[in-house]
Amino acid sequence: MADNENKGIMILEIQIQQLSCPLEEDELLEFGNELSKVVKEIEAEELTQKAAKSAMKDKLDALADKVSKLATIVKNKAEIRPVEVKHKLDEHGMVVSVRSDTGEIINTRKAKPSELQRKIDIPPTEK
Repeated sequence: MADNENKGIMILEIQIQQLSCPLEEDELLEFGNELSKVVKEIEAEELTQKAAKSAMKDKLDALADKVSKLATIVKNKAEIRPVEVKHKLDEHGMVVSVRSDTGEIINTRKAKPSELQRKIDIPPTEK
């Protein structure tokens, strides 16, 4: 309304309010470009977060695996370690496997024919 149409009307207050306003063509294009940019940012962020989640899951899986191994060791009160084992042929034709660290017999089996063939150490002859 024009000011001269409002004669006799007193303005009590002037406010700024958020109201819908039609966009010009160049404004619409600018908002469209911004929208496209933000959509691409979302896609990039989703990929980044997916990779981070995958890395976090891998770390949790590795920790869970370690917990499982440690729990087994604690439960069994023993750990698998490399131990020297001597395989001895006894007088009964049996191969006896003995732990070098404790002397414990861990296995006994019948000797193979090739194991029963003893090597004879013959000193070299002098010429």
